[in-house]
Amino acid sequence: MIPLDYYVVSWQLDKNASGFHAETVADMLKRNRGIFATQYPTNYIALSFEKSQDAANAAIEEFQNILKLAKEERMALLQDWPTEPIDRPSCPKCNTAMVWRTSKTGVNAGKQFWGCLSFPGCKGTRNG
Repeated sequence: MIPLDYYVVSWQLDKNASGFHAETVADMLKRNRGIFATQYPTNYIALSFEKSQDAANAAIEEFQNILKLAKEERMALLQDWPTEPIDRPSCPKCNTAMVWRTSKTGVNAGKQFWGCLSFPGCKGTRNG
């Protein structure tokens, strides 16, 4: 059993506000009317249990750094993301708009081409 004076570090999921939160187990039980489980519609996900407020604050800082690094890595990947041409041709088979794709297998692996937006229902392609 987790002692009542331990801190629960959680991530708040809410459309109006989100972020890390720390409160004692006792306070969480009071807020949730004695229910500890984080289940729907509760909007908190417990991440760790800490012995003190200082430890809880350190855990929050660590989680924030992890999110910051993930965001920086995502932004770095997006900078190198290939951009597709602006003018989209129509599919020669069904006349639907086409999207810029990269072949994953076969002799054309790694090459880019136009593929039908309705794939896999339509397999129309055009050379890139």
